[in-house]
Amino acid sequence: MRLTILGNGGGISDGLPYNSFLVDGRLLCEVPPDVMMSLFREKMPLDAIRNIFISHFHADHCFGFPFLALRLFYDGMAGVITTFGPAGLEARMLELCALAFGKDHPLREWLGGAMRFIEIAPGTTLELGDGISIKTFTMAHPVETIGFTLFGSGGPRFTYMPDTLWSEDLLPFIQSGGKAVLIDLNGEPGEAHRVHLSEADLALKALPRCAEDIVFYGTHLKRNKTAGAGRIRYVRPGDRIEIAE
Repeated sequence: MRLTILGNGGGISDGLPYNSFLVDGRLLCEVPPDVMMSLFREKMPLDAIRNIFISHFHADHCFGFPFLALRLFYDGMAGVITTFGPAGLEARMLELCALAFGKDHPLREWLGGAMRFIEIAPGTTLELGDGISIKTFTMAHPVETIGFTLFGSGGPRFTYMPDTLWSEDLLPFIQSGGKAVLIDLNGEPGEAHRVHLSEADLALKALPRCAEDIVFYGTHLKRNKTAGAGRIRYVRPGDRIEIAE
């Protein structure tokens, strides 16, 4: 299994492409404003995408949806795409498309047949096909935000933890969620408004309590960073992460 990092930036960054990634080219996680630029930069075929996951409705995670939908509308699609996200998903995405291109654009009607919208709640298991499934859980963020562990035929493969503060409720998902954790590390020491996890939080509260072969990949950053403490690494656009069986 391969993760392709499309972007690693948070809502405020030093100009980094926004956080987004692909799983085996089929599952697109997050659709930020610049998602089309990132997909084409990495030469990722759009017709391979079968599922889209949106963790929450902040702009840096979903405002690119109209542009992806418009490109698929004009190019055509090989089959129906299923988009997963929190409660209100379909209404939010249709509203964004209407704001972007007008309520009378044929894109709106086309989406009704080209895409399935499935609202997800914490604790939901979703079958993605080819023996792949994800199980969802709640992050500690000011708006409803959902993370997941992805499972293959051999068990948990990796865990995605989008925008969050540290919460003890996250620890069991880290401990049982495979050997790789892609995690929000946007937080910095001494911030006046703390809404994101920091490397110091992770190193203090998670690393000592997790198996030594779990690797943490920091994303959703303010600026590019080098390797962190212990098993903490930082991703960059274009990185390919191979997830072993």
